[in-house]
Amino acid sequence: YKKEYLMFNDDIQGTAATVLAGLYGAMKVQGLAPEDIKNQKILIAGAGSAGSGVVLTIRNAINKRYGLSLEEASRRFYIVDANGLISKSRSNLVEMEDQFHDLSSFAVDDSEMEGMSLLDTIKTVKPNILIGLSACGGLFNKEVLEAMNESDTPPIIFPLSNPTSRSECTAAQAQAATGGRAIFASGSPFPDVEIDGDMIASSQCN
Repeated sequence: YKKEYLMFNDDIQGTAATVLAGLYGAMKVQGLAPEDIKNQKILIAGAGSAGSGVVLTIRNAINKRYGLSLEEASRRFYIVDANGLISKSRSNLVEMEDQFHDLSSFAVDDSEMEGMSLLDTIKTVKPNILIGLSACGGLFNKEVLEAMNESDTPPIIFPLSNPTSRSECTAAQAQAATGGRAIFASGSPFPDVEIDGDMIASSQCN
C-alpha cells in the first residue's frame, strides 16, 4: 500500500527520531554544537529494522543539515550484528538489505575487518558513540564499556533494547565502568546512579 497510504513505523521512525534528539542532547552536554554530530564515530550493535531506521535518520541529518555527502556521512558509522562487524565482503550483504535499506553503503571497505567482534571494533575504530539495538541483554559488558571509556570525551552509551532483560547494559554498569563519565540513555527506564557522592542522571530515549 506504499503508493496509497502514508505509514509510520514506531520501531523505525519513532525510535530513530528519539535517538537523534538524544544525540543532540549529548552534544550539548559535552559543550558541543548540534552540527558536531557530523564529527562523531558511531558504532551500532544490531542490524535489524530499528538499527536501519536510526542509522538512516542520523545520516540524513548529517547529510542534509551539515553538508557532508552521503558517502562521507556513511563512513561515520560502523555496524555490528551477531556475526561481527559488517564489511563489503559479507557474503549475504545484498540479502540483508531486505531488512536494512542501503546497508552496503555503511559496510566497511576493509575485508580484513569482516566479522570483527564488538570489543575489537571499539579498540580499532575508537567510536565516540555506542548504540545498542541488538535485543541481546548484557552485550555491553565491563570490557566493552571500559574500552569506550578510553575516549578523550565522555562516551555516549545508548543501550536501547527493550525490555530491561534485553538491555545491552544497565545505567549502573555503564557508570561504574566509566567512572561516572558516560552520557547514558536507555530504552527501558533505569534509576539515576550515585558515583563518589555525585548523582548521575539516567535518561531514556526509546
